[in-house]
Amino acid sequence: MSRFLERLRREVILFDGAMGTMLQQAGLAAGECPELWNLERPEVVQGIHRAYLEAGAQVVETNTFGANRIKLGAYGLQGKVRELNYWGARLAREVTPEGCFVAGSISPTGRFLQPLGDLSFSEVVEIYQEQIAALIEGGVDLLCVETMMDVEETIAAVMAAHQVGPLPVAATMTFNLGQVGFRTIMGISPEAAIRRLEEVGVDLLGSNCGNGMEEMILLMRQMRPLTRSPLLAQPNAGVPRLVEGEAAYTQGPEEFARGVPELLATGVNAIGGCCGTTPAHIRRVAREMRKALGAESGRGE
Repeated sequence: MSRFLERLRREVILFDGAMGTMLQQAGLAAGECPELWNLERPEVVQGIHRAYLEAGAQVVETNTFGANRIKLGAYGLQGKVRELNYWGARLAREVTPEGCFVAGSISPTGRFLQPLGDLSFSEVVEIYQEQIAALIEGGVDLLCVETMMDVEETIAAVMAAHQVGPLPVAATMTFNLGQVGFRTIMGISPEAAIRRLEEVGVDLLGSNCGNGMEEMILLMRQMRPLTRSPLLAQPNAGVPRLVEGEAAYTQGPEEFARGVPELLATGVNAIGGCCGTTPAHIRRVAREMRKALGAESGRGE
């Protein structure tokens, strides 16, 4: 068993927060490829990883979210899949201390699988294999397939991960609360997602993005009775609001972290932040986790 999974069995693990939010604060322009900063501004990327680790994160995710062949193709960078993923992993690895972990971040391709789109299942598996091989070469401890909408595409990524190497695999889908309950934009329910992902051997599953802390608590309450697998929750810093034509996440660190005790009470095994969260958010989450978990064990803070 991997060191990460051993730790996951013993304690609730804290993931980092948003990478894109931090890159934008550092000057990433609209329309610019975030993953290219792994080559052009590596000191900024490593600085973000360090800030999250110093805030208390035990897992940092690589700056490789959109570094698959299809998404990079929008920037004319489809030939740099290996380079961008390898260095994304290396940059995180170099600053992550013993006892903490590096997760390789993997996103949807942005295209539909057949019959809705033109991509075959085998093509998608190959696309993810290419990215995952470079992440493993760069030294990640686990793989995080995240912000997924289509369960078939998620399965393709998980299968690719199992075929390339023996690392633990986390898979999180993005659900929104509507009239029929929580669903992805592809209509996938939490029940269906859990059933299919457990069939392909996911080590850690759950949800990221889409929801703020309040909605994530409701979702985890629904998901926990459906599975004995470890659960990962990575809410946004509130529901996005349009500010001057752009999505803005306005929930500050204190307000965001206020929901942590209730989120822990749902039975989640790992917590992190998604869009709008920063090292300040993660620092407050770490504090609330110490208080809540310390009280449970009788240690206090």
